[in-house]
Amino acid sequence: MNPDHSAAAVRQAEQLLEINRPQEALRALSATLAQEPDNVTALCLAARAELGLAEPERARDFAARAAVAAPTSEWPMRLLALSLVRMKRPQEAYDAARTAVANAPDLWQTHHALAHVCSSMFGMTSVAYAAARNAIERAPLEPDPHAILGRVALESGDQKTAELALREALRLDPNHTVARNDLGRLQLLRKDHFGAADHFAQAAASDVRLDVAAHNIDIALTSAVARLFFWVWILLITLGRIALQLKGIGAVWAGLATLAVLIGLVLWQLRGLVPALRGRLGPYLRLLPHRDRMMTASIGLLALGMIALALMCVLPSAWRWPPAIIGAVALIGSRVLLAVRARRSKRS
Repeated sequence: MNPDHSAAAVRQAEQLLEINRPQEALRALSATLAQEPDNVTALCLAARAELGLAEPERARDFAARAAVAAPTSEWPMRLLALSLVRMKRPQEAYDAARTAVANAPDLWQTHHALAHVCSSMFGMTSVAYAAARNAIERAPLEPDPHAILGRVALESGDQKTAELALREALRLDPNHTVARNDLGRLQLLRKDHFGAADHFAQAAASDVRLDVAAHNIDIALTSAVARLFFWVWILLITLGRIALQLKGIGAVWAGLATLAVLIGLVLWQLRGLVPALRGRLGPYLRLLPHRDRMMTASIGLLALGMIALALMCVLPSAWRWPPAIIGAVALIGSRVLLAVRARRSKRS
């Protein structure tokens, strides 16, 4: 192939990969790879494209060919490590990442790849920390090294370091989807379900390829609904039951106490929900009835149960049983729908 044509094809593939069109990038490289099977740059770009298409085995094959053609280059080994991680072959991925670091010890990307590989390996936390900090030392203004340090810290349970690193990555690049998603995971660990869902929604909006962010939104919302159900149910079978059993002034005070606790639960949820609604979670929830009818129905039944419980609190004692029964049935229906939805999600 004419060298000019080969270089043009490589440039076109690079541009296509930058705008997330991996399939077209592979087509642009096909002629070059047919005529120049040992073209290292073309092979590495093809490996990147296959990773973008969630084809780690094919990416591994391209990266391995590039590594044979250029054994002292770091790029093929980095891509090989990333491919092997996706294939759940951590030891081989670690060996490839170590080779990449040996080939280019002053390049931050090699240390980043090593930290990424080690972050999910048992007993490799110290190696992952060291690699992430080496990457930051070599490129303090790049967001990726800070994001991988946040990931390593999050996986090891160091929430303070994770938050500092992830927020620094987002300061350098507010649209960094991996850091945003991991910050959502951190908020989820802290039981801030709506805050977590907002971060996940921002990550999903920034990069539609990040399917895990959309999945994490569902996890956060499911956890929020399940937690609210739990506390409303506890309220119903404790103070609510007392309000149903008492007569006279005692029933009035028990109803008011139940109502006060119910209002407190609502305000507690609003404290986390309102800021999230001002962010990316608001548009996501507005589309929820079209995206997830079962979750919408579960939330609707939970709201109905809470309204019925509130009505029970203010009615005379002789009229409290009907709204109490309606509320209990609505709450049980909400929880059943949530459980069915969770089971379907696991199957899919």
